[in-house]
Amino acid sequence: MQGAHLGQFKTLEKMKHRVYWPAMTTDIKEFIKTCEKCQKNKILPGDNIPEPLTPIKVAEYPFDRVHVDIAGPLVKSTDGMKYILVIIDAFSKYIVAVPVINQTARTVSLKFIEHVLCIHGSCNQVTTDNGRQFLSTIFKELSNVYHFSHRTTTPYHQSANGQVERQMQTIASMLRGSVSTTGEDWTELLPMVIFAYNTAIQKSINQSPYFVLHGREARLPSDVALQIPAKMANQETTTFVQDLVMNIQNAWRIVRENMEQAQEDQTFYADQQRQALEKHFKIGQLVLHKINAHRAGEGHKFAPKWKGPFRIICVQRPNVMLKELAEEATPFKTHFNKIKLFNEAYVLPLREIPTTAHGQMDGNMDVEIDQTDNENGNGNENGNGNGIDASGDDHMEKEESSESEDDDNDGDSQDGQ
Repeated sequence: MQGAHLGQFKTLEKMKHRVYWPAMTTDIKEFIKTCEKCQKNKILPGDNIPEPLTPIKVAEYPFDRVHVDIAGPLVKSTDGMKYILVIIDAFSKYIVAVPVINQTARTVSLKFIEHVLCIHGSCNQVTTDNGRQFLSTIFKELSNVYHFSHRTTTPYHQSANGQVERQMQTIASMLRGSVSTTGEDWTELLPMVIFAYNTAIQKSINQSPYFVLHGREARLPSDVALQIPAKMANQETTTFVQDLVMNIQNAWRIVRENMEQAQEDQTFYADQQRQALEKHFKIGQLVLHKINAHRAGEGHKFAPKWKGPFRIICVQRPNVMLKELAEEATPFKTHFNKIKLFNEAYVLPLREIPTTAHGQMDGNMDVEIDQTDNENGNGNENGNGNGIDASGDDHMEKEESSESEDDDNDGDSQDGQ
């Protein structure tokens, strides 16, 4: 009834007019800072400061690394399709988009074999989200047979698979401008939309994905209509192959240089805009994990904002492995931006209030209080502390607050990370 987890300022103001003990200000601040309910139910400004972006290593050649995701469910097409399996080549930005009737592990794996592995060969790395189809035994066996490493992103952190997430938005936008009113013809238009994308210049690589992959530009209907000759037409086979190899080598070199520069620029400007700040976590630390409001049962109006505590068992920037304190708990991976340090409960120390030889409180108590508070960095500019006035009355002396926060931000002084 009196506390209600109002934060440091309001709690201190209430108490200092009613009670006193040495170093009271320090004790109250530490006690509130370590209050488990406050930590779990409040999001302070420091909690939302993002970790700087961690650039992924630039791919070395086409289909060295691919990013995979599934769009849908969409409007059911005339041929019964409801999803799109989207594969992005991280090097050339070439898109493979396959309509699928469902998103089961079997369907996804078969289409991935048919449209990627049997055309472009095996990849070194495949990056996906944590969808059940990608965590299935079938997809795991697929990675073993074709010898690619399977990397999954942290749950509810879409930017970790940002390449495919962004291009899925582009595909959706292009389809919206092309399909009929009902949208049921999207499977008929999808190949044309993807071809248009793959033959357009991409800003990050300054080439078209088609050219980077094939070593030549695609012959477009407009080229035929305008009778524009192909650049490599009427060449002998040997000369054609030599020119093709040279084109590919030059294109790949330019792509790598452009991607490295683009990645550096994007990281710099993104971190500036987001006001990112590097965080430091260590193995063994206790942390709280942000609750996802979209997960069933975790997003009601009065639900806590954080859950835990969890113990850090592994750190691989920008991710950590967390484990509940129970021994049988299963570890899980999450991003730095989803956690904050947990402050363990503060135990109030036993402090003796100095008395005179007659067993009465010392009349110079206010001086001792000032010294105690100043030692803890809590004294005010005038050197007046919380305590009994010099006359030794039981009356508590009112002091001016040294807090800098206003009433609206009295919880902000707690450490967020």
